[in-house]
Formats: sequence, C-alpha cells, structure tokens
Amino acid sequence: MNSLTEYSQWFNPEFLLQYGGISLLIVIVFAETGLFFCFFFPGDSLLFTAGLLCNTQYLPYSFPILLLSVFLAAIAGTTTGYFSGLYAGKWLQRQPDTWLYRREYIEIARDYYTKYGGVAFVIGRFLPIVRTFIPILCGILNVEFRKFMFWNIIGCLCWVPVMISAGHFLVAFFPGIKDHLGSVVLFLVIITAIPVTITFMKERKKGEGK
Repeated sequence: MNSLTEYSQWFNPEFLLQYGGISLLIVIVFAETGLFFCFFFPGDSLLFTAGLLCNTQYLPYSFPILLLSVFLAAIAGTTTGYFSGLYAGKWLQRQPDTWLYRREYIEIARDYYTKYGGVAFVIGRFLPIVRTFIPILCGILNVEFRKFMFWNIIGCLCWVPVMISAGHFLVAFFPGIKDHLGSVVLFLVIITAIPVTITFMKERKKGEGK
C-alpha cells in the first residue's frame, strides 16, 4: 500500500513541484505537449499549481519568469510533437492499441482539428490528450510549418498565462485556498476531462458503427 501511495504521488502536481521545482515543471510541460506517451501528465493542474506556488520556497521565481519559462517549454514541446508526426506519423498510426496509446487519440485530435482548424490549437490547449496529439496530427497531415507555428504560439499565449494566472491570482485573493489545494486540483482535472471523455465516447461509438 505504501509503494502504491508513493507511486501515485508522481501524479500529484503539488508533490511534483515541491520535489523538482521549476526544472521538473519545464520537463513535464515539454513532454506532455509533445511526446505521445506522456499525454497522461497533469498539464493543466500542474500549471495551475505552479501559479499557486509562485514566489514560494518551491518556485522562488517571479511571475514573469515563471510564465516565460513555461511558455518556451510548451512551444518546444509542441514543435517536437509536430516533427515526430511529420517523420514518424505513419509508424505511429500502425501501432496496435495498448494501455499507453490508442489510435482513438489521433482521431480525437483529428475531430477537433477538422471542426476548428487552427483554432483547435487554442481550444485543444485546455484539453488533455488533444493538447498532446494535435501537434502530432499536424505533422502527420504535413501542415505548413509557418501556419503550424503561428497557431502554436497563439495557443501557448492563451494556455500558459490563463492557467498560471488562475492559480497565482486566486491565492492572492483567497490565501486559504492553499489548505484545500488537493480538492481544487481534483475539480480542475474533472472539468478539463469532461470534453475529452465525451469526444472519446463519440469516437468509440463511431468505430463500433463501422
């Protein structure tokens, strides 16, 4: 039981930031936004918690430095995802479904991109799974790199400041919220997971109907 508890801690944003600080934050943001096997990392809740812990012993950096660091990590991550889709997309699409990867993830990203076009980068930034796989899909579809980078930057400019600012200014107005951080993060995870769950179920029904 103790080992299971210790393992689950690595999915706890507060623990991750207290353990690894800004270095681990940058690594996770990079991985979750660009590496298909890291889609399960807690991106939204991690950024929100980083805003809460900004200028503390765990993240002793100013608000602008924190924003810039995470923004650059997100840009680098999605750019990596684009090139991985560009050069390894066909291989990825041929891979069998496993507990770590399902082809539905690509289809979920495809649905969002088909429906919203470039704006899917902005919407998708706030959605787990979609955030990871839309850059990969753009590589698979060989989307023009300049167009990709434009929407990539716009998406990051929306996602990073919104999520970090939400935590940063919320704790400024309600200092006691730090005592209920676990509940707040859990609520955030549930809210962001709802749209993806709905899309995933639609995609599964579509596949069963073929």
